[in-house]
Amino acid sequence: MVSIASDIKRLESLAQALLAEKRSYRARRPIVIEFCGTPKAGKSSCIGSLVIFLKRNGFKVKVLTERASVCPISNKFDPNFNVWTGCSALAELMHILSNESKMYDVIIMDRGVFDAVCWFHWQKSRNYLDENHYNVFRDFFFAERWSARIDIVYILGADAKTALDREYANLLTRKTGSVMNRSVITSYNQSINECVNLYESKFRQIRDIRTDDISQNQVSYDVTIDILEALGELISEKIGYFDRKLLPNIESDYFPYSITALNKAPLSYGRRNEVESNPALIQPIPIAVIASHDLSKALIVRKTNSATKKGSAERNKDLFYFGGHVRLEDSLGHDSNLSIFSNALAREIKEELGFDYVPDFSDPLCIFDRSRPNANHMALCVLCKVDFETAQFKGDGVEFRDSNLKIIKQIDLRGSRLSPEKWSQIIIQQMLEWTFL
Repeated sequence: MVSIASDIKRLESLAQALLAEKRSYRARRPIVIEFCGTPKAGKSSCIGSLVIFLKRNGFKVKVLTERASVCPISNKFDPNFNVWTGCSALAELMHILSNESKMYDVIIMDRGVFDAVCWFHWQKSRNYLDENHYNVFRDFFFAERWSARIDIVYILGADAKTALDREYANLLTRKTGSVMNRSVITSYNQSINECVNLYESKFRQIRDIRTDDISQNQVSYDVTIDILEALGELISEKIGYFDRKLLPNIESDYFPYSITALNKAPLSYGRRNEVESNPALIQPIPIAVIASHDLSKALIVRKTNSATKKGSAERNKDLFYFGGHVRLEDSLGHDSNLSIFSNALAREIKEELGFDYVPDFSDPLCIFDRSRPNANHMALCVLCKVDFETAQFKGDGVEFRDSNLKIIKQIDLRGSRLSPEKWSQIIIQQMLEWTFL
């Protein structure tokens, strides 16, 4: 039972602590939450309460409106109805993540990709959809490009009797609707349960909350406190690391790294501040050298001072690489270290440059600069060859500004005033095979 004064104070105190922690990190992207579940389980009311709470406590929130009510396809059992609503929600999410991701702390989807697949699953069970089309639609909506962007899926559930009692509470008719009837609700709940069992591994977190025997106020409180606690886990970034004792002896600043050794080394994850401060842990840093196909040109950058600490090896230096830490989210759906590194680097390139590229980690160069403080960052460097005539790069505005991005030619390197740091010096010599004087 919600105790108004004490529970609200607890929520607001937790929200302020989380917001302060989030503001202390470089904003990468908003946290994305999808709501779905049984009709009349309290989903819309819960979202409304949550949005008001988050906004009034300083969070920047965007709600992607539920699309089923405006779908131009009148038959709700037509699979095209579900295709339209799912694709519309997906299109809006991709628009925001591609163009406005730094503007929000939280994005809330009122029905999204998991909801779409649940309805496809239900349609297949009723023979409205054949197995082949179901598999095609499911695989599209569960593509990692979309599903990996969703941090939490909340399923609000209620049995058919509860849902129908709530439906009729304020109506002057007892006639059933096309969806709001016992048969559809019962079978749809079964489809949701089956989808959770089949596809839970495709999402970071799925939370199931039953609302039959609790008030709407209690539902809203339970979801809000659960989301705030989940936000705490998500805000406290977890990065990948190797136990130094389990890696082959590192005796030089650079060397080709054994693919077998990279894949065999156990990759673990921990909170960034704890991993960074532990000299017994080596952090793999996938990085990309973005160069022309003939290696005569390369993209370089200087990070903003706000994105580098005083004394950092990157501060006021020209960088011939892009990339960063492996994060826990990069491991979702990947069963080898190399595929995790490739996924992490593709994400970093997209975040930093707004550029899509899938790197090849079949022959990485390991760079281990022992002169760096603590010497616990191990770069795994690969070449990304692009056509500079057509490629479009856009700095994230926080770590890299557009004005700091430059394409340099090999012939212009001699006698230039560039000041590359150690990793970049190795890259110039060993990967680009340029001479730097």
